[in-house]
Amino acid sequence: MSKPSDQGFLESALFGIMTLLASLSAATEVKYRIEERKAGRDASSQEDEEFAASFLLEAEDELRTSLVNLRAGFILYEYDSEDAVSTSIRRFSDLSQLQSMCSHLQRMHQRMLSLYPNISEDLVEEARKLIASCESLLELDEDQYKKGAPLFAQRALQFCDNLREAL
Repeated sequence: MSKPSDQGFLESALFGIMTLLASLSAATEVKYRIEERKAGRDASSQEDEEFAASFLLEAEDELRTSLVNLRAGFILYEYDSEDAVSTSIRRFSDLSQLQSMCSHLQRMHQRMLSLYPNISEDLVEEARKLIASCESLLELDEDQYKKGAPLFAQRALQFCDNLREAL
């Protein structure tokens, strides 16, 4: 059994680690955007259809993997722990994955616009709605998140199936 002082140290160390990981995640996103600009890809412009389709195939696979990982984490919620550290780690992991998925979905949506009208308007619109849903999940408290995240994951997996079929 840990002493209260050990628990406080552990929570403090955990907060430091989470802060570092969040900073690294933000830096990685900035680095990605800079590399995209240097490669001549502007998020606001149309891209070559072949490049966009290739990107979307890879992105769909990455998104699907992230969604499967997120869904696997839902199992942990069935066996909720009263341990604040475990709960914090799980919540941080989920929020980090969601933030990454939001960014990923935004890039996918942009590439889908480059393929429109070869990609249906409904599919492009579903991507936009998923971005909004993903961003809203980041703002929910834990109880609301537990209800909303599985629905988001289900919709996003269906979107992946539909996108794969369209490509």
